[in-house]
Amino acid sequence: MKKYLVALASVLAVACTAPIASAQDDTDETLSNADLIDRIHRSVVVVEHTFRYDKGEAPEVDVIGLPYRSARGEIEADWSSLIKQERPAERLGFVIATDLVLTVDPLVHTRFLDRIEVRDGNRRIGAQVEAYATAENAVLLRLDDPLTHAEPLALNTESEGPFKAISGRSGNGRWWLQVRPINNQTLIGLPGPRYDVVPWPSLIVSADGSPISASFDGGLEVDGSWKRAPLDWEWVSVTEFNSTLARIGDIADTALPRIEMRFRSPSNSSPTGGYGYGSYPGYDETVTDWNGTGVLLDASRVLVLASLEPKVTARLETIRVHLPDGRTVAATFDGSLRDYAAIVVTLEESTPGAAILSTKTLHDIEDALLVRSQVRLLGETRSSYQWQARLARMTRGYHNRLLGYFGDVSAGSIETGDGQEGPMSFLFGLDGQLLALPLVVREKVTNQNDWGGWSRADYESTVLAASDLTEILAPGDEIYDPDNRPLSEHEENRLAWLGVELQAMDPDLARFNNVVDLTTGGSTGGIVTYVYDDSPAKRAGLQVGDILLRLHIEGQPRPLEVQVNPFDMGWGAQFLEALDRIDPEMFEQIPPPWGSA
Repeated sequence: MKKYLVALASVLAVACTAPIASAQDDTDETLSNADLIDRIHRSVVVVEHTFRYDKGEAPEVDVIGLPYRSARGEIEADWSSLIKQERPAERLGFVIATDLVLTVDPLVHTRFLDRIEVRDGNRRIGAQVEAYATAENAVLLRLDDPLTHAEPLALNTESEGPFKAISGRSGNGRWWLQVRPINNQTLIGLPGPRYDVVPWPSLIVSADGSPISASFDGGLEVDGSWKRAPLDWEWVSVTEFNSTLARIGDIADTALPRIEMRFRSPSNSSPTGGYGYGSYPGYDETVTDWNGTGVLLDASRVLVLASLEPKVTARLETIRVHLPDGRTVAATFDGSLRDYAAIVVTLEESTPGAAILSTKTLHDIEDALLVRSQVRLLGETRSSYQWQARLARMTRGYHNRLLGYFGDVSAGSIETGDGQEGPMSFLFGLDGQLLALPLVVREKVTNQNDWGGWSRADYESTVLAASDLTEILAPGDEIYDPDNRPLSEHEENRLAWLGVELQAMDPDLARFNNVVDLTTGGSTGGIVTYVYDDSPAKRAGLQVGDILLRLHIEGQPRPLEVQVNPFDMGWGAQFLEALDRIDPEMFEQIPPPWGSA
């Protein structure tokens, strides 16, 4: 990498030190904003990225773009719409040499990229990526032909402040350049980095109009260490990076194997079966075959990224791990993670190639050049793609763990039975260590079907640092859910029985029993109308007339409201009313009118 940088800097030394033709002799003059733009505008070009479909797939884009610290930018949100409109995405670029342009990396796989072109007056010049910046979301483009209209920047990192940022925005069908002062807004982490916020991408100039540097992440270090020419940043050549992609692709094929799980068919006597009111089985309840992705933790253990409900895990019969060398290794069930949507299995024979889990936090890799490995399962067919990635946005989630926002459908891809439906993305460092994975929280029973406590992290795809797995998978039975495990068919069909019959609460009953405030106006709670002898309810002292409000369950974050569905016992009343209008030949085809007590 260093040899590449030295060679590149030598080639560009003359171009980067030559002044712009329109530069003024009086460098001490403080220029107006209009004069600043006039001085550098011929060194700013528009870069066009034209996208395409591949294998029927549209290029994926983060709808919010990449706002970084300034939450601003000109990235258009929907690339598939651009393809439909047969027009490119546009970004600004800064001319470093007559055949070299610095611009934003769209972070898209090359299979979706049709071409890159740079506007030079009335003509367009083809370009290819020359190198990737390791700490800024920027790339160097090498042009097919030299620029004749635009002029290279004359960078002067010794210029003194006050400094200003020149950035662009698209509006009314044209590009506009605008000037903003530095030090207008400062962000200081507690503890953490210290930045002056600037638009991105932006060119940083001094008051006399001398270009100093550029920003592609929306922040300048307050200590002034940003005053470096872009060619002095750390870069990775495209040749070197492509080799890294191939190497990490091989690592991912072994460390992220295909997992096949087979399940016993649901029993007809299962409480989730049948066709009575409220008992229509969903796909997750009837699934018998599942293909998904796992993480090889060591030579014998695999973390299977699968969100299995207890009634599904109960029917689990076999687990097989498919390795890239063609071998299939059987595995046994260890346990379902209590807090996360995954299970741990043990291989019956050890295998090499386990993922190397990084000890870095997500803060440690913020804005850094990473490798994204996207794994897709279509039935038994596994495919993966690797390309460049950045992690710029984060939030706090479950147990205050740091989560990284990532434009992917990772959460949707591990819904039970839907392992084939969507891809899952993992983040690797350039050294091949696994940095982050799409491990999502297992929803607690009392939180299911709850629309309160909205969090963006619940609805956007996120990744969790691989370093957090050390704590999550710490030895001890407490990491597993004892109620989410394979069962025999007899155990699967056992019923939980309280031993009472309940009448649904309503507003009138709530007022009569003086429990309006305890039942949310009569929308929750149930009145005990019968207690069975020798039942748990009888032994607990429940009596007819008692009102059950809510259940406090150990390990659950909130109490579970008692809600009695008036139709739980079937549709007997409606059946009797319609009995004389029902064709007797239809009796065997209609749902049972009375449910099971």
